[in-house]
Parts: sequence; C-alpha cells; structure tokens
Amino acid sequence: MTNTRKLSNPFRLSPRRYRSRARAYHELGKYDLSIADYTRAIELNPTDAEAYFYRAVAYGTAGDSARAVADYTKVIELAPNAAIAYDFRGSAYSVLGENDQALADFGKAVEIDPGYVQAYFDRAVVYNRLGNYEQALADYTTAVTLAPEDARVYGNRGNTYFNLLKYEEAIADYDKAIELDPNYILAYVNRALVYGTQGDYERAVADYDQAEQLGGDDPNLRLNRGLAYANLGKPDRAIADYTQAITAGPDSAVAHNLRGLSYTDQADYEKAVADFTTALTLDPANVEFYANRGDAYRGWGKIEFALADYDRAIELVSDDDKAYVRRGNAYVDSGDYEKAIADYTQALAVNPDNVSAYTNRGIVYYNQRKYQETVADLTKAIELDPTNTNSYNTRAIAYFALAKNDDAIADFSKAIQLSPDLARPYYNRGLVYQVQGKTQNAIADYRHFLEIETDPEWRQRAEDRLRELGQ
Repeated sequence: MTNTRKLSNPFRLSPRRYRSRARAYHELGKYDLSIADYTRAIELNPTDAEAYFYRAVAYGTAGDSARAVADYTKVIELAPNAAIAYDFRGSAYSVLGENDQALADFGKAVEIDPGYVQAYFDRAVVYNRLGNYEQALADYTTAVTLAPEDARVYGNRGNTYFNLLKYEEAIADYDKAIELDPNYILAYVNRALVYGTQGDYERAVADYDQAEQLGGDDPNLRLNRGLAYANLGKPDRAIADYTQAITAGPDSAVAHNLRGLSYTDQADYEKAVADFTTALTLDPANVEFYANRGDAYRGWGKIEFALADYDRAIELVSDDDKAYVRRGNAYVDSGDYEKAIADYTQALAVNPDNVSAYTNRGIVYYNQRKYQETVADLTKAIELDPTNTNSYNTRAIAYFALAKNDDAIADFSKAIQLSPDLARPYYNRGLVYQVQGKTQNAIADYRHFLEIETDPEWRQRAEDRLRELGQ
C-alpha cells in the first residue's frame, strides 16, 4: 500500500517562522531572500509590525533606503509610539539626503523616549553634516550624560569640538574615548589630526602609529602621517608613507601631489615633476598641481617650463595671488625684473595682505637700486607680519644703502631677536658697526657669525673683516 501522506512545510502559514528564517538570511548577507521571507510573513499577517521593521532594516542594508522609509512608515502606523521606528526612519531619510525629515524623526524619537541615546547620536550626526555644530554638540553632550561609558559618543563629540576649533576639548574627548576603548582606531586618527592642526607633529605621528598597529589600513592614515613627517622635516619617511598610499590607491591625485612636494623638499626635482604630472593627469584642472610642478621645474632650473605651468595656473584661476608671486619669482630667476614686479603688483591687487609679494617686490627694487621703494615695500610687509625675520633683514640692507645706519642697526637687531640662530644678520650688523667705527661691537658680531655660519665663502668674508680690525 502506497503512503500518499506529504511531509508538512514547517514554515507554512507561520509568520513567526518566516521572520526567523529571514533573520538568518540577513545574518548570512542574503538580503533578497531575507526580504522575500519578511514579505511572506507580512502577506500572512498584514499587521505584523515586527516583519515590516526588519524588512525595512534589510532594505536599508541592501541600499534601498526609499523602500526602507516606506516600511518604517508602516511600522509607525501600526505602532505610533515606537521610538526606534522613528529613529531608524530618520537614518534612512538621512541616507537619502532628506535632512529635514531625518531631524523631525529623531526629534520625535526623543520626544517619545527622552532616554533614547541612539536618537540623540543620530541627530547629532545630521547636525554635524549640516554644519550646525552647536546643536550637534548639545545632542552629543546629552548622549554622554545618558551613556557615559560609550566611547563612540565621546569620539564623535570630539569631532564636533574639532569642527568648532575647540582643540583642547576635542583632545579631552578623544582621550576619554581611548580610555574607554583602547582599540578605538578612529579616536587615535582624529586625535592625530588635532595634534597636526596644533603643529604637534610628533604626537600626531605617535597616534597614527598606534592606529596602524591596531589594524588601521586606510590610505588616508598614511597620507596624514606623511604630512606630519613632512612638517617634521623628514621627507624620506613622508615619501615612504605617500608611496604606501599610492600603492593602495594609484589613482589618488592628492597622494601623488604630496609625494611630489616631498621630492621637491629633497631637491629631487625630476621625481617631483613626474609625480605632479601624474597628479595632473588624474586632475587636469587643479591649479595647485600646476603651481607645484612649476616650483619643481624652477628648482630644477627649467625656468621656461616653470613659467608655462604658472601661466596655466593663472589661466585657470586668474585671482590666485600666490600663483602670481610664484611666477614673479621665476621671472626674477630669469632676470626679467619688470615682469616680476608686474606679477608681484598683480598679486597685491588680488590680495593686498600678501606679505611675500611685498617682500619679494622689495628685493627686486633693491636689485634695481631703488632703495626707497625697497624700504616702502618691506615696511608694509613688516606691518602685515611683524615676526618676519627676512623682512627686517632686507629693509636693514636698504637702510644701509641709503646711509641710514641707525635704522639699519635697529632692523638687524630685530632680525637677530626674532631668529638668534640665523647667521647673516650678525655679519650685516657687524659691517654697519664697522662703518660707524664701533669696532668692538663689529668684532663681537663677526665672531658670533663665525660660531653659526658653515658656508666657507661667508666664513672667509668674516675672517677677512676681523683681520681688517686687527683680530
């Protein structure tokens, strides 16, 4: 006798079992199958809020935020006081760029449940994105109060303090985040960014190193550490980091540009030009890349190529005062002082506060023996930047040429005060003292110069001066 009884389907007519299998599919990353099972559960029970909720989660994970919003909306219809549904719908709206709706949903979530930490956190993320940093800070601070052991809240509030330029507060929050979670890679990376902004590059490098040891392998980590090394005057290490970043992402124009800058620092101009050329291939309209390649060509002595790159940079952005200064410098190298002056003047028309334009134009005027014009330009440069040693030194030389020796002495002394380890102002002041007949002062300056200066030709000049003074 044949047994015609069929085995029963254990999932048949059971929404709960469809939901269970759907969750399993979700955990396996099989979102289509997960969504299909949640859909079957909903067909069997159209008021199953849980099925709508988790199908929305599956849609969101699969990248379909619009369908996720629709399902969260259905959950809210079925369960109007479900704070979590408002929070999750807010996150879906955020992904869709519908920030007003997102903020409204997060607000409703915390209205229903004032202790709902995640909703404060998520709303703060949107406020940050919109640049509403004070509102973001308020939400993160509420989240900190509600969840004082949550490292990520401190980490994100630290980011907000960073955006508000409150660096010490940012560091304090990153410190706390790391104390709570010593493996929090982003906290180390972001604290390193703050240290770099403050000019504390040693600490920045230490934090990037720690992030890397914990498993951080983002190319940006190496780019930023490379920048820190470059600012520490360690171009070899900077280049090593930039090279790793390029290996991981060869199409990064920024990485090629940064490595090119470090090659320029090493005076390896051929490699620098190659990197800037690659950067321009990847980003052909980048003004800074043209200007940087122009600097490398200039260092290499290929002035015509440098001028061509500066020309292109100015064609792309005609109001870039720095590009005019750089081209002016190249004209100086070529001996074309009038064009150099024209470029420095144009730079000042664009930006009247460009110190380099005043300083460099003043130097050109000095080379043309226009000493009054030199003094005028260097005086303006000093007004804009009273800490610029080069400006005082150059104006002092012009004063000396005008036989204004007391003014020259005052400026050389100021240059020495600002940069006591810089040799040339000592020699120059000694020369003025010698002309004034202040022999002992001159001898003291020449001797101090010899303690610092390493260039043989300049040392010989000082020794000759001392011999003239019977030393």
